[in-house]
Amino acid sequence: MAAIKLNSSRQRSGAAGILLLALLAILVVVFRPWDAGSAQHVPIGAAAALQLVHEARVCGSPATDQYANVQESCLLASPVARWWREARAELGPAAVTASMRVHIERRADYDGMAVRWGIGHTQPSVEACAHACLTHEPVPQSGHLDELPCNAFVWCAAEGGCWEPDIHKHSFGDCWLKFTEGPAAPEVNMRGELSQRQRSQHPDAPTEVQWHAGAVLPRGVELRNGSWSPRYEW
Repeated sequence: MAAIKLNSSRQRSGAAGILLLALLAILVVVFRPWDAGSAQHVPIGAAAALQLVHEARVCGSPATDQYANVQESCLLASPVARWWREARAELGPAAVTASMRVHIERRADYDGMAVRWGIGHTQPSVEACAHACLTHEPVPQSGHLDELPCNAFVWCAAEGGCWEPDIHKHSFGDCWLKFTEGPAAPEVNMRGELSQRQRSQHPDAPTEVQWHAGAVLPRGVELRNGSWSPRYEW
């Protein structure tokens, strides 16, 4: 993945988010973009709608205020969550899982809300962590975040444990299963070498990111470079 300069992510206003959510709802109804994940020949409109649904972010950045005011109801109604529910209802869970593709980026950390806590949930490799995300089964109709699918993951690759700007101890093999809006344009916490500012602010930080991250996307949806999450500034 090209190491281009990323723009800082900004929380969208409520009015803009509602307008975008309405537009994407129309795209979902008109183009039925869940078909794009399994059809052999996908109409251009459906493929474009599918990409847009997986890049859309209408609920803001959860880490803006250190996850103090996460809008659970907004995330549950978000375009990508709605796509996932409607695709499974029409095609069946097995067909949707089979239509997905795993993308892995080494030396990176993607933001998102945990649908499976990573501490104590260990996997032997990033590929195994990706498979755990792909096959994760949410709790139906719970009304909470555990009702959401896993579409992003982060795996600790350092045998001595992985650094994060938080109070937790992260051990080798920890596998975080996450839900994020816009998984095709992820919010990136860290990537590649840590900046001089990060290392100055955190003297115990390593030179290079110790995590591997990735996203689970329908076939045909491209993983973009994304943008820095608010956590990048922690």
